[in-house]
Amino acid sequence: MDRDAEIAQINRELAILRERYSLYARYSRILRVVFWIWLPIVALLVIAVIVDIILQDTFMGVFGAGVVAAICFFIWLFGSFQTFRWIDIASLQWSPFSLVGAVPFAYCGRRSDAHLIEDQITEREKRLSELIRIESAKDHSA
Repeated sequence: MDRDAEIAQINRELAILRERYSLYARYSRILRVVFWIWLPIVALLVIAVIVDIILQDTFMGVFGAGVVAAICFFIWLFGSFQTFRWIDIASLQWSPFSLVGAVPFAYCGRRSDAHLIEDQITEREKRLSELIRIESAKDHSA
C-alpha cells in the first residue's frame, strides 16, 4: 500500500509540474508574439530617427547608426553563444534586490525555472516507472 501512496503522490506532483510548465509555455508564446510584433515597429522608428539625424547632422547620424549596429552585433553575438528558448526567458526568475539577473554573463550560467521543472519531471517519471516496474514484477511473481 505504501507504493500505491507514493505512486499517487508522484502523479499529483507530475500534474502540478506539467501545469506550471504549460503556463510557462503559454507565456513564452505570448512573449514571442509580442517581440515579433514590436521588433519591426521599433526598427522602423530607429531607422526613421537615424535618417532624420543624418539629414540634420551627417556625423551624428553616422555615429548613431554605428551605435545601433554595434548593439545589434552584440545581441547577435550573445545569442549565438547559447541555445535560445523563449520558455527560458519567460521563466527566468528576476530579483529586484539583485543585479545578477540583469547581467548577461550571469544569465549564461543560470538555469531558468523551465529547466528545473523539466529536470523534476524527468526525475519523477523515472521514479514512477521504477515503482510501476517493481509493482508489475511483484504481480507476475505472485
